[in-house]
Amino acid sequence: MNPQLFSQIRRLGQGDHVCLIYDAADEQLATAAAFMTVGIERDERCVYIADDRTTVEVIEALGEAGVEVGRRLESRSLEVLTKRDAYLRDGYFDPATMIGFLADAMERAIADGFRGLRVTGEMIKFEHSVFALP
Repeated sequence: MNPQLFSQIRRLGQGDHVCLIYDAADEQLATAAAFMTVGIERDERCVYIADDRTTVEVIEALGEAGVEVGRRLESRSLEVLTKRDAYLRDGYFDPATMIGFLADAMERAIADGFRGLRVTGEMIKFEHSVFALP
């Protein structure tokens, strides 16, 4: 993992939001892996919302980047969802539904004993939005 990238991701605190634009898919996955790793270290539930990739592709890529995917999926400290699971729950994008999804996910994370919720979502090819909620 790129030490400089990892250092920058570590500076993000709860409630911070970052929107990044990438030149290549490997940059996106490297950033997501660093973001998820820091969240796991901080005992936050981490949710990755896939758009262009399948959940299998995301799980494989995170594993290749050093995230302990199997163990984290079992403990539910990591969840990999599709855009239909999050953005398109009613078959179309509705901002209120998306905010409701995040609020529910945060409440579940806290109820399950995590210190917070960390979400990263692919929204458009090679664009990635990441944020952490207290």
